[in-house]
Order: sequence, then C-alpha cells, then structure tokens
Amino acid sequence: MKKYHLPALLTVFLLLLLAICQHFPLKQVLQTSRKTAVVVIDVGHGGFDPGKISVDGTPEKDINLAIALRLQKYLAATDCQVYLTRETDCSLSDPDASNKKQSDMKNRAAFIEQLRPDLMISIHQNSFPSQTEYGAQTFYYHTSDNSSQLAGAIQTSLIETVNPENHRREKSNDSYYMLKNVSCPAVIVECGFLSNPTEAALLNTESYQELIAYAIARGVRIFLNTADTNGTVSARHRQSVCLTCCF
Repeated sequence: MKKYHLPALLTVFLLLLLAICQHFPLKQVLQTSRKTAVVVIDVGHGGFDPGKISVDGTPEKDINLAIALRLQKYLAATDCQVYLTRETDCSLSDPDASNKKQSDMKNRAAFIEQLRPDLMISIHQNSFPSQTEYGAQTFYYHTSDNSSQLAGAIQTSLIETVNPENHRREKSNDSYYMLKNVSCPAVIVECGFLSNPTEAALLNTESYQELIAYAIARGVRIFLNTADTNGTVSARHRQSVCLTCCF
C-alpha cells in the first residue's frame, strides 16, 4: 500500500474543504428546495456496543457520533429538521432486555417510525481483514427506488468531495436491519475502513470528519431537491414526539 504522510494529508484536506465549501455551498443547493425536510440520523452503535475497533484502538461508536453531530449541523443550516437516535455514548436498549443488541435495534427503528421522517441516514464505519481496502460506500434496501436514488446522490457526493479515486458505488442490500425496518427512504453510509491505517487515522481527525459530513449533507440536499421537483417525497403531517431516552 502506498505510504502517505498524515500531517501533509491533513493540510491538503483542510484546503480542499475550504475550496469545496466555496464551490458547492449548501445554501446554493438549498435554493431550489420548496419545503423543510425531516431527517433522522441514526448514529451507529453506542454504550455497551463499540462497533468495529480501529487499528489504533478507537471504537467505531465514537467516530460515528463525531461525524453525525457534524452532519446534523450542516443539514440544520439548510433548514432541515434533524433528529439523532443518540447524541451521547449510549445504547437505546431497554434496561432489562435479555438481548440488548436486538432491543437497541428495535428501539431505533421504532424511534424513526414515530418521527415519520422524509429520510434516514445511518452512520457507520467499515472494516476488512485486508488493510488495503479503503473508501466510503453507501448501502440501500434492494427494493426501494427512493433509497437507491438517495444512496446514489450521497455516494456521488462522497466521491466528488472526499476522494475521486474511490471507485466504490452505492450498493443494494437485503439484510441490514435498519434498512428493512423503516418505511422512509433510508441508507447506511460506511464512511471508511477502520482496518486501513491511513484511512483510520484520517477518520479520527476533525477536519476529515467535517469533510465526510459535508459530502453526505450535499448528497442529501441534491436528493431532496430532485425528489421535491419530481414529487417523489411528499410532505407529511408532523406530530409531537417524545425523544427516546438513552440508558
């Protein structure tokens, strides 16, 4: 695998982020949107469940939350109404659940369905036995056309914004729980490989987390503008909800 100097990479990414934000301002993307969208960001893992472990020992759950909070900021800046399944290091499982992972997943899906959002984005990180695998990838449920379009918009934005050398494309899936058990357009974004030392180091930096979040937000806005124009995402009646407590 080709070696890179991390400090130099971070400088390049900071400069790239500034250039991209000037070239693709979210406010400009928003101008064609005619309504406020409700978006749920599902923050993968948390609490007892660390998720995958980076080669440097960082748990996936921490990186997921850091990126999700930045994504929330970008989407809120474009007048989206944004909810997170968790905002701290916690689980959504019932305290007395015998299977805490199953309870956590079930409660996440119930929370999302209660909100009746226009779309859901689940933030995760990838891992693989080989340390050479790299690049973000977006997954969608195989029978959902709207989810496929959302995944395509986000994946294209991730490639254009973060790494043009990433040749991964959006991919259909028929088994991921969160994709199967919510009724709105939904995707899982695997932001990078924690098994790749170079990418893992980048995912642990605020500047790269910012860049990933910006790219996802840009893809979301492009999808919403297209869906709004085509009438494929309809405005829903919004009801008051009680946010799920973290245990």
